[in-house]
Amino acid sequence: MNPAATARHEWQLQVRDGRPVLAQPGAVELDIAAVGLSADLVDALHEWAEVCGSLSADGAAQRGEAVSRRGRRLAARMAAETGAEIVYRDPVRGHPIRLGGGARTAEPVPWGSGLLVSGIIAALVAVTLVVMTLGLAEVSPVLSVLVNLAVAAGLAPSVWIGRRTPVWRWVAFGTGAGICAAWCALLLGLLG
Repeated sequence: MNPAATARHEWQLQVRDGRPVLAQPGAVELDIAAVGLSADLVDALHEWAEVCGSLSADGAAQRGEAVSRRGRRLAARMAAETGAEIVYRDPVRGHPIRLGGGARTAEPVPWGSGLLVSGIIAALVAVTLVVMTLGLAEVSPVLSVLVNLAVAAGLAPSVWIGRRTPVWRWVAFGTGAGICAAWCALLLGLLG
């Protein structure tokens, strides 16, 4: 369950029994591992929680300040990864600090160059598929259909993974558009 997927609830990052948890006031408590954060952030949160547990035993002031700063940075990373508002409850001072809450903000989307890349990739994929399919259709129409489907099925996982990667999404969109354009051209070729 992703905190960003829920309605605008307030999530608090806390340490309970030596482990980091996300808690909603008076209701739900989630283990950090179940939230869908990156593995290195989950590991860092667990290390931080262990240090917080040992802090209450020795109570060194300088170490307490370092734990507070580290916790604020980890909560900020969590807010950035989830896009949700995280309330960091400082284990040393006990007061809450609100972090994040907006949608993820990244650099602006390069629409012009991105669409140009998508168009070039779409044209290359469409021409390649049409030429390959027409060449194989002379040998065996069934073979050409099977190979065309195999190529599309082989590209599908890469396109699906690449659709959210900032630079590669344009290549993924172009590949998907090229496959669709090739199929439309081949279907129109059968009709005419």
